[in-house]
Amino acid sequence: MKFEKVGVIKYPKFINIVSIYIGKLRDLYNVELNERNSKYKRGELSEFVNILGVKGELIIQHFLHSKDVVFRFSDILAQTPQGSADIYIGDTHRIDVKTINDGAPDLLVNEEAHNKGKNITHYWFVRPHTDASGKPLTSADYWIFTYDEVSEWKVKNVKYSNAYYMELKELLK
Repeated sequence: MKFEKVGVIKYPKFINIVSIYIGKLRDLYNVELNERNSKYKRGELSEFVNILGVKGELIIQHFLHSKDVVFRFSDILAQTPQGSADIYIGDTHRIDVKTINDGAPDLLVNEEAHNKGKNITHYWFVRPHTDASGKPLTSADYWIFTYDEVSEWKVKNVKYSNAYYMELKELLK
C-alpha cells in the first residue's frame, strides 16, 4: 500500500446523504447489543457515532476505488458489530477506519479493542470537513498510522474507556 500518510480526500456529496441512512440503520441494528452490554452504549450520541463511522468507511472506500486499488471490506451494515478490520488490501493490510468529528481535538483508538488481537495492521483516520454552521462539505483530512505506531501513543481515559491518543495540534504543526 503506497499512499501518503497524510492528505485530503475529495468525495461525492451523496456520501454525506447515504451515510445518514446507513448510520441510522446501523444504530437500530445495535440497539439489542447496547442493551445487553452497557460498555457499547453511547446514549444520545449513538446515532451520531454510527453515522460518522459509516461516512468515514464510505469515504475511504471511495478513495481506494478512485485510485484503482483492489480491496475488500467488511459489511458496512451487519446484525452485530464486526470484530475484524474494516478494509483489506491484499493479504498484508488490515485497516481499521476511525472517523472523527471536524472539531475533535484528538485521534483516538480504544485501548481494549487495540489490544484485543483483531490483527489490525493500520489505522486510517478520517476527518470530514464541515462549514462554519456544521453543514457537511465534500472533503476530508486523513492520517494513516501503523498498529505499532499507535501502540506507542499515550493512553488517557475518555468518557467510556481508556484510549490511545494523538493530539491533532501535534499533527497539524
